[in-house]
Amino acid sequence: MRIIVVEDENIARKWLKKSIEAIDFNYHVVGEFSNGQLALEYCSKNDVDVIFTDIRMAIMDGLEFLEKMNSLEMNPYKIILSAYDEFHYARQAMKLGVHEFLLKPEVTRKEIGHILEAAQEYLQNQRNKHKLAYQDKMNAQEKYLQYLIKKEGILNENEIKQGFATNNILLKEDSLAVCTFYVRTTAESGHIKEVIQLFLDTEQVCGYCAEINDHEFAFLYSPDITQTREDISTKLYRLLLTHFGTEIYAGVSKTGKSLTELKNLYRQASSAKDNRFFFCIPGLQLYSNMQIYTETGELAYRKAIIQTKELLSHNTINMAEKNLKDFMDHIKQNTDLYPAYIRALCVEILSLYIQHIKEYSLGIQDEKAVQEIELAFSSHFSTYSRLEEFMISAHHKLTKILGEKAKIRQYSAPIQKITEYVTVHYAEKISLERIAKQVHLNRTYISSIFKKETGEKFSDYLQKVRLDASKELLKSDSEMTLQSIAEQTGFCDAAHLSRVFKDHYGVSPIEFRRTEQNFIQKN
Repeated sequence: MRIIVVEDENIARKWLKKSIEAIDFNYHVVGEFSNGQLALEYCSKNDVDVIFTDIRMAIMDGLEFLEKMNSLEMNPYKIILSAYDEFHYARQAMKLGVHEFLLKPEVTRKEIGHILEAAQEYLQNQRNKHKLAYQDKMNAQEKYLQYLIKKEGILNENEIKQGFATNNILLKEDSLAVCTFYVRTTAESGHIKEVIQLFLDTEQVCGYCAEINDHEFAFLYSPDITQTREDISTKLYRLLLTHFGTEIYAGVSKTGKSLTELKNLYRQASSAKDNRFFFCIPGLQLYSNMQIYTETGELAYRKAIIQTKELLSHNTINMAEKNLKDFMDHIKQNTDLYPAYIRALCVEILSLYIQHIKEYSLGIQDEKAVQEIELAFSSHFSTYSRLEEFMISAHHKLTKILGEKAKIRQYSAPIQKITEYVTVHYAEKISLERIAKQVHLNRTYISSIFKKETGEKFSDYLQKVRLDASKELLKSDSEMTLQSIAEQTGFCDAAHLSRVFKDHYGVSPIEFRRTEQNFIQKN
């Protein structure tokens, strides 16, 4: 404890100092003063835990000294030592918040020890109260900032100013910036916020931190001429890197000039942070460095979209596939693009394929495959690798469908009509007689031209379509029974399906399904 003694009698002052320091080595008399004026000057510049003071002294007495002490931002344990047992002194002392009033003739070393023990307990309680008050203040500030960031609609400037005043938030309305960061660590969020607060205190930065999601934080601050938004965010990023490891993804907004821009600044910072996370590149990204336009002012990769559309319209699927591969490879290198824009480009490309596919008659399985891809458009795909994996899988399915449909386009009109009919009705009982009625041609003629144009018998073609459909169901639905699959794909029953499936693929449907499930689990 840091203790001062204010006593005009030199011997009494020395004895008190010696007695205090003899009781416990943690008790330090850091100042001895002969009057209240000297003690006040010291206390205005230094922290003090305990004050022992006389009352009657020249220049400034003990009561005046304690009264002036109450105006300072400290609350030490106060003990008056007086040679006078007068009630009005005690009453004044109580009004000034004095904790002990002792008569000098009755003071013993043992009594001083008891007093200092009480002082220790008092100071600990004060520290606990201060800590709780400080934590309550920090929590209130964090909750208010979370409220502003997550609030829907336009922010009202007067409301923000009032909220800032209520919660003692001192951000400058004409100089605002936001840094968001995601810290992949096992450290607790409270530890991260403590490090950030120490950074603010050390660097003397006006800033506040709010946890938005688990280990994802928004740091709001006011840059000035001595420290730019980039300087501050870079220093903070390096500090967090030192304490919490290498995997930190951070983004920095532009500088705002109004409190109503706060939500937009947070959006900018989040977009920049998401960019680092999307490309799996830990680091700090400035929103001002991100772009979606080329140097000529065109939207990036619009030419790739136009080329894909033209190639698909001419059924040059192989060239369209190469164009997509080049597009994905180039995107991977262009790490200043907005993730949302990249996702939108990919959706647009796949939509061109789907639009082209829908010009054909689609079977149940093809329709299902297309619908699954369209449903996946709403997925977030938080990283480029996940988006790339989806694009490769979706493109493979779509080009397979397109390839089959393009091949059919080469056939004569009757054969095209037959294959389209089979695509839609393969689950039903189909015979050449039924087909002949659909295309208004002789059964024998149909059999002949089908074999001539496709290179296979109609019965073999129908069986292949049914087997492909059953295989897709086996892969996509692990709970569906063989009987149900047989009924949905045009086979008589489960035994019929099993026999034909094994003859064609060399394994039973059950073995095929088990192999597919094992592959999915491993990958």
